[in-house]
Amino acid sequence: MLYMNMAVMKRLNRQGLLIAGLHLLVLLNLAADFLYAS
Repeated sequence: MLYMNMAVMKRLNRQGLLIAGLHLLVLLNLAADFLYAS
């Protein structure tokens, strides 16, 4: 999954990298919420 994301990001422009960064932030927030909830 991570390898696929890296391969996709290499094909995207800066806008695509920004979107990928936002997705990473969302995943980090979800992970933090999960840790706090547990």
